[in-house]
This record gives sequence, C-alpha cells and structure tokens, in this order.
Amino acid sequence: MWWLITIAVPAVLVVLILTVRIRFFVKFKDKQLCAFLRILFVKIVFTGKKRGKIKKSDFKIRKFRRRRDKVLKKYRIKKKSTASVKKHAGKKQRSPLKLINALKEILWQPVKAFGKYLRIDRFEIYVRTGGEDAAKAALNYGYTVQALQYLVTFLESFSTLRRTVRKSAEVQPDFAGGNWNAEADLAVSIAVWQVLSVALKALINYIKFKFSKKTQ
Repeated sequence: MWWLITIAVPAVLVVLILTVRIRFFVKFKDKQLCAFLRILFVKIVFTGKKRGKIKKSDFKIRKFRRRRDKVLKKYRIKKKSTASVKKHAGKKQRSPLKLINALKEILWQPVKAFGKYLRIDRFEIYVRTGGEDAAKAALNYGYTVQALQYLVTFLESFSTLRRTVRKSAEVQPDFAGGNWNAEADLAVSIAVWQVLSVALKALINYIKFKFSKKTQ
C-alpha cells in the first residue's frame, strides 16, 4: 500500500505541474506599456525600469571620465571585431537562403503547434484616430479599421480563442482634429506540457536536420 502511495503522489504532482497554465498579459493605456508573465503566484514583469532623478553628482568630472573610458573601450572592441571580419572575409560563408531553409525545416512544425496550443483569454483594443483635418481623419480611420481586421483574423487563425473570451476591437474617429489615442488589454495562456511539447518537436527536428546533413 505504501509503495502505491509513494508512486501515486509524485505522479499526481507531475500531472498538476504539467497542466499549470503560463499566462502572459499586455496592457497599454495612457501611453504606458505594461507586460508581465504569471505562473501561479509568481509574477515576472518585463516593462523597463523608470529613470531616476537627475543628481548633481552626475555632472562630476570623474563620472564624465568614466563615460569617456566606456566609449573608448566600445570603440576598441568594435575596431577589433571589424578587423577580424576583414581577416576572415575570404573564407566561405553560409548563404542566407540556406539558413532560412534550415530554420523553416526546424521551426515550422513547432511554430504551428505553438499557435494551436496558444489560447487567447482576453482581447480588447480601443483606438481613437485623429488627423489634421476631417479628410485625413477619415483616411486614418479607414486604415486603422482595416489593420485591426487583419490583426483579429490573424489571431483567430493562428491561435485558439477561448469561448468566454472578452473580445472587442473598437475604432472611433475624431473629425475635430484630436490626437490619437489607443488602449489595449491582451491576455494569452499556454500549458506547461504544451511548451515542453513544442520544445521537444523543435529538438527532434534539429536532430533530424543535423543527421540528414551529415549523411549528405
């Protein structure tokens, strides 16, 4: 009985971990972008850090010398790298077309599987178009509506929309010559086992590609 419990408990834990969904959120409002990843209670923020206040110590000669030394160091490294490129210029380089074909052969199936597994949980976009006059505002409105339609169609064909998804894409024109404004709220998710499945497919395709290259 105990051996059954010792096997069943880890197996249940592994299944629960594999079924956990990784959620990615993107919000854009008031010209500020917020993007973060959430796995259960862990939150990873990807937005850039805010610049701190300017201090008087930033204008000391010592700091200016440090910045100058950093610039000179980068210049020396860049000079060495260009010299090494010129040195090996005569060697045979890989064709960009071959590289594209290799990436396609390795990543095409994993990308399709990733799109199949990806689930959109929330999709809300609001855009207010403007222009210098009413005619330009109308043109901008038409371009924006068409671009949003293409975006929604691509997302529907590439990924899976949740049945209870909050989906809205609204465009409002401002013929009075107002400024542009945009708000977006996007949430997508994918399970851990699905991420591992995509990574495994990419690894298998890479091994097949390397093996076929050696046999040729």
